[in-house]
Amino acid sequence: MKATWSGSLWSTNASAVSRRTALLACCTKALHAANATNVDRIEYDPATSTLRDRAWTGGADQPVLPGSLVKPFTALAYERTHQRFPTVNCKGCWGGKVHGAVNLPRALALSCNRYFEKLSQRVDPRQMQLVCAEYGLPEAPDIIDARLGLGRSWRIPPAALLQAYLRVTAQHPAIKEGMRLCATQGTARAIGKGLAKTGTAPCEHSKPMPGDGLAIWLWPEDQPRRVILVREHGVPGAIAAKRILT
Repeated sequence: MKATWSGSLWSTNASAVSRRTALLACCTKALHAANATNVDRIEYDPATSTLRDRAWTGGADQPVLPGSLVKPFTALAYERTHQRFPTVNCKGCWGGKVHGAVNLPRALALSCNRYFEKLSQRVDPRQMQLVCAEYGLPEAPDIIDARLGLGRSWRIPPAALLQAYLRVTAQHPAIKEGMRLCATQGTARAIGKGLAKTGTAPCEHSKPMPGDGLAIWLWPEDQPRRVILVREHGVPGAIAAKRILT
């Protein structure tokens, strides 16, 4: 008969296995709860034009760093003075990734900085401000990096982001397609459906980390009934996207 160490979690008798399973479940629940304290979440209800699930540090109207969530609006400003969007050969981007030839939808899906750097360099600042005004966003600084979502100079209230995304996806097919690809094949593929965009912004928490991840999600694709924004401390946007459906 095989001996067991009854005082150990790793004993093979039934009661010990049961205790071990219960303890592991308890630890998993505690870890999830601890991580959840690092997550801000807010939802906009298009049917009633109201905000709900407002668990956002500082409130829905307190401007935050949005990271790459600004990229669709940079694309809108670019389009106003150009006949078509370019295809850009990305030879190196964030995290050492090489995206290759990307058009606008694919650049949005992959959040390609090289692509949006090209657009940002050619944006007319006056058109950028008109886009901001039309979509209810604060004025964008006339800084190339800011139009990519880099740095700390352009801050946008979460409530404004939710409503701006609802409008832009209803009005611009190429941006909508990019967000569909983002949710199924791109940086937000952990979600797997709907329309999504991710971003990673400089961390502003009291316990600083390399960055904070953001993700926005609209569901269903046509006439969305849910528009959700999350921000998670200390992770990139692709990881924060996993919080959308939890």
